[in-house]
Amino acid sequence: MSEVFLKIVNMSFAASWIVLAILLLRLPLKKAPKWITVLLWGMVAVRLICPFSVQSALSLIPSAETISPEIMTAQTPEIYTGIPALNNIIHPILRQSAASPQTSANPLQIRIPILAVVWLVGMAILFTYTALRYWRLHRKIGTAVRIRGNVYQSEAAASPFVLGIIKPKIYLPFSVSEQAMPHIIAHEQAHIRRRDHWWKPLGFLLLTLHWFNPLLWLGYALFCTDIELACDEKTVKHMEKAQRADYAQALLTCSVRRPSIAACPLAFGEVGVKDRVKSVLQYKKPAFWIIVLAVAVSVLAAVCFLTNPADGNAPAATENGTDNIDDAPNTTAIPPDQLQAKYPLYFDLPVSDGLAVYIWQMGEGNYSCVLLPGKDRDYTWEDLWDLHKSATTMEEMKAIVASYLSAGVSQSDVILHPIQMPHSSYFYEINDAYLEKLNELFWSDFPAS
Repeated sequence: MSEVFLKIVNMSFAASWIVLAILLLRLPLKKAPKWITVLLWGMVAVRLICPFSVQSALSLIPSAETISPEIMTAQTPEIYTGIPALNNIIHPILRQSAASPQTSANPLQIRIPILAVVWLVGMAILFTYTALRYWRLHRKIGTAVRIRGNVYQSEAAASPFVLGIIKPKIYLPFSVSEQAMPHIIAHEQAHIRRRDHWWKPLGFLLLTLHWFNPLLWLGYALFCTDIELACDEKTVKHMEKAQRADYAQALLTCSVRRPSIAACPLAFGEVGVKDRVKSVLQYKKPAFWIIVLAVAVSVLAAVCFLTNPADGNAPAATENGTDNIDDAPNTTAIPPDQLQAKYPLYFDLPVSDGLAVYIWQMGEGNYSCVLLPGKDRDYTWEDLWDLHKSATTMEEMKAIVASYLSAGVSQSDVILHPIQMPHSSYFYEINDAYLEKLNELFWSDFPAS
């Protein structure tokens, strides 16, 4: 479940960049057809639905995977936002958390599963609230009277709206005047032809899945406004000036206060009435070159934001100065002076009684090591606790041991001691098979003795 949650979070981060881009594009596209802006919101939906994307050198998504699943087992957890300055702010916080004295394992192994449960609970609450709201509305309009076709009137309707996914119906209040009714019905029929009764619930379903992201709440609110503006534009584009004035009057008459953050219904006068009236009265058919330019901008935006960066999300450099762990040189060849500056307490130890490498496993493939003199001494975890914050990675300890071997210490005088920290959330059984596997892992880069 934790990996699913992290995948959702990464998809949400990627979609957030598109939301920010659309917020910037709304101003230069102000004179473009409104359906162009609605299409841009479709890119957000694609990012929130599709768990993968092709790579492109033109991608403007800073990071394809901001949080790797390995963050829960890494000794030094990191995220890759694609913005170095932001990484430098977040990484010290993560490392301080990972060095918590309450547990020898990465605390994110506990916290991320808890956050995953919170995510599921929040999603369930939002979904249940929406389902109950839909059921109550559907029950209220059960006594609606059919006028013609899919048009009904109901005393429970405060404003005209469309309700239904498979067979959408238009509901009008009895207070709608004969003059306003043709305009209202034309608007709601335009919603149905544009399949807005599908897109709005789909958008809310995605918002339910990504409820923790405030940018997506803002994006959904603007999406609801934009589909109404696009529908108004489609309805009035063949109207004369006087008819547009009547349409604007119908908007004002039917305006109601209703939360715009909802899956349904598509209500005639619930969203941005002031801006919609102004847009209707000032409507002018966009010039052809504006449409072409807007389409070109949309295509370019799709190429830049629906693709991942060609270099993935790899960090620019690790603490050891390599671009990627897979490209790092043999770590047993790390210069000893570099390690001595970082771990001075592990150098110049007395070697007459041998050396002991104490190793505890913090996760799959993630080990913490300390080095102490005396291969036959039986240190307890309490003895080792003060060294916890100075623990090395497996590869660093290999390099430290290599420096002792090069100084004449025999490999047989270095003993590995696997231990289980009682505070650790990662449990494993220490037996002969485990010790054999650990020895094979540790000594694999050393020449056979």
